[in-house]
Amino acid sequence: MKSFIGSLVVFALMLTMIVCNHIYITRACEELTLRLEALPPCESAEASVADLVRFWEKEKGKFGISISKQVIDKMTLAIRELAHAAKNGDTALFEGARIRAGCLAEEMRSTESLRAQNWI
Repeated sequence: MKSFIGSLVVFALMLTMIVCNHIYITRACEELTLRLEALPPCESAEASVADLVRFWEKEKGKFGISISKQVIDKMTLAIRELAHAAKNGDTALFEGARIRAGCLAEEMRSTESLRAQNWI
């Protein structure tokens, strides 16, 4: 009986951690998406992009717990491209990096959602 109760406790702890991770990833990805959508045009976006870079650098370690390194590296590259484009006024690179970062934020959110297809 003690083994069964112990197993239930471990299961409950794991389930709690999964739900907490889902909530965190969802909120952080929504924040990231909002920041990406709120970026001004390339010519005046340097300060906003710097704020986005600080946000990503602060949060990416927490994402690394459950998001693949490849996706995190792609997001880091996209955000660095955003910063580079904003600094140099390269509108085409800026818009491409913004779209790519938005798609990656959606990918991170969807892969961590609590859906049956993610567990199978």
